[in-house]
Amino acid sequence: MFSTLSMTVAVVVLLSAAMMPGTFRVQRTRIIHAGPRKIAPLIEDFHAWQSWSSCEKLEAKGKGAVYAWEGNARSGAGRMEIRLEPRSGSTDVTWTMYGRSPYLARVATTFFVGSQFETGLANLKAIAEG
Repeated sequence: MFSTLSMTVAVVVLLSAAMMPGTFRVQRTRIIHAGPRKIAPLIEDFHAWQSWSSCEKLEAKGKGAVYAWEGNARSGAGRMEIRLEPRSGSTDVTWTMYGRSPYLARVATTFFVGSQFETGLANLKAIAEG
């Protein structure tokens, strides 16, 4: 019974990924009760990401809050950016990733990237508000 259920779930996941488009977009937004001046240094310097990001193993070069890559057939290509929108007494922080997605990456994107963004934004909120 367990193996039949496991096989059914695996087939549904793989078929769902096969029906997804060859591009992806994952986006999460969090309200942080701090100004952009306090948040910006945490996202502009990728070395500072180690303190809050679930993607801390990124090897980024350059300045700003944009990370782009051209991968091979397994990793695809994409762009990740973080946008700050000031509000009265707070900042909306939006973390977005989009790009081309090979078949196996579609499964990972669906299940893992969104939850990593949520964790990272929660950590960023705790540091910026702390």
